[in-house]
Amino acid sequence: MIQGKETSLEFRNLIVKLKGEKKSYSEIAKIVKKPLSTVQTIYRNYVMRGNVLNKSQCGRPHKLSDRDSRAIVRKVKKNPKISAPELADQIATASGKKVHPETVRRILRSGGYNGRVSSRKPFISSVNQQKRLDFASPHVDKDFDFWKTVVFTDESKFNVFGSDSPTSPRTDGDPRRSTNIWPDFVLFNVEGT
Repeated sequence: MIQGKETSLEFRNLIVKLKGEKKSYSEIAKIVKKPLSTVQTIYRNYVMRGNVLNKSQCGRPHKLSDRDSRAIVRKVKKNPKISAPELADQIATASGKKVHPETVRRILRSGGYNGRVSSRKPFISSVNQQKRLDFASPHVDKDFDFWKTVVFTDESKFNVFGSDSPTSPRTDGDPRRSTNIWPDFVLFNVEGT
């Protein structure tokens, strides 16, 4: 059940006073112009606890407001390559609230952003496309015996611990935005025409 706004202390005292004057719940609800259930709940809590004060909330209150959280998500939307520690520093300088980078990450995850490694896009200019085609064209009709004599080599880098590639926040529904794709290397594919 969704909890509404908190009522004032004066309002709750008024309900208790009216109930002490032997008024019914429906009469009190008409006088204070609030729902009958609200009046019943306030008086029931008064009878159970002996006062009209609200129970103290458990847990630590949030350091950042909803507005601050929306501002963080907006900054990442504008610049997806900004890191969580940088955002935490910006918040500290702008609002004076010192937050841990993990707090920023938690806000971004709740906003639909997750740390992902950016996709590598091969940069193939029109000149390189023509060179590839010129290389591939004479090799299209080669027979199987020719390809037995060709040695294909490949270099691969493996990390034993962790990853040394940069990460950038990205939404799950938007995996290949152009702002997250970096030209890095050229692949050599042999394709037939």
